[in-house]
Amino acid sequence: RVRRAASVRRADSAFLRRCWRAVGRRVVRRGARPTSASLPTEAACGGGDGASFFGFWAGGGTGRMGADAGSIGPQALKEATDALNAAAAPLRAVRELREANSSPVRPTADELKVLDASVRKNAALVKKLRQLSEDAAPALLKEIAQVNQGKYVSEVVAAIADAPLSAKDVPAAVQVCSLIHRRYADFGGAIGPALARAFSAKATTSEEERTVLRRRRSSLRLLAELAAAGVVLPGPQPLQGLVAELCTEVISSSKDICAAASAAAA
Repeated sequence: RVRRAASVRRADSAFLRRCWRAVGRRVVRRGARPTSASLPTEAACGGGDGASFFGFWAGGGTGRMGADAGSIGPQALKEATDALNAAAAPLRAVRELREANSSPVRPTADELKVLDASVRKNAALVKKLRQLSEDAAPALLKEIAQVNQGKYVSEVVAAIADAPLSAKDVPAAVQVCSLIHRRYADFGGAIGPALARAFSAKATTSEEERTVLRRRRSSLRLLAELAAAGVVLPGPQPLQGLVAELCTEVISSSKDICAAASAAAA
């Protein structure tokens, strides 16, 4: 009897997982709160009697869940649906950003002519881009839309690549890079190699090594996010090349550590 009870509990857990996966797929696909008509039946979740899944959570269904079904009501279902929507929101934002970056409608030459293209204004903007952060991003986005940077794209790329980004600054940097990419066609092909140059830096002291590793980490994170957002142009470089280089370094370091440990043990 004990083994049979354990088997029933495992079957109930698997049944719940299948049901929630089915709910999640429908919520993400439809983008709306599920109703009793839109929720999957038990048959769709792997059950056998075809009872409404909504009935189980409302406490009115019968089946393998038994008496426990009445303890989960519409409020719990609403909270779970809200959680699913909140989890799907970042994915929808990334998809929308990638679609906008993949087919950008860039300003014409006449539209850029009316913007400020002075050296002073562009130099000030490049200086601000070197200090790119989450807090500075809103003002930068507004200023980028008011300045003609067509002749200074290389300076803009170098400034963003040198910015000391932290993990929380990366989403803001993606928004800034996306806007510049949608305005200037040569930005996407230049930002990837510029970020990849962080991996060619060598350190001679422990302090320099920490700085280099911190910059590598932020550059790789930003590069991956820009690739997902459709800013970095597709191809074998630079993201795939950097990952392969990192793997080679890790394997080489592991071999050196193993050799040193073996020598010490001998």
